Amino acid sequence: MALMYKRFYGELYKDDPVMLAKKINECSKHRGKHNPERPKTPPNFWNPRWHVPDNTEDLH
Repeated sequence: MALMYKRFYGELYKDDPVMLAKKINECSKHRGKHNPERPKTPPNFWNPRWHVPDNTEDLH
């Protein structure tokens, strides 16, 4: 998929490398990985933890 975007935008913006880089960045699924302007996800955001009692009989 990424190669398709590079080919399409490469042809569309072949005379404007700045706009080409901008468009490739907009389509990239990794656009935030190396971009200091995008905030990073806080640690453990995707690993939520909460207390679950061992005896779940009380929950019924």
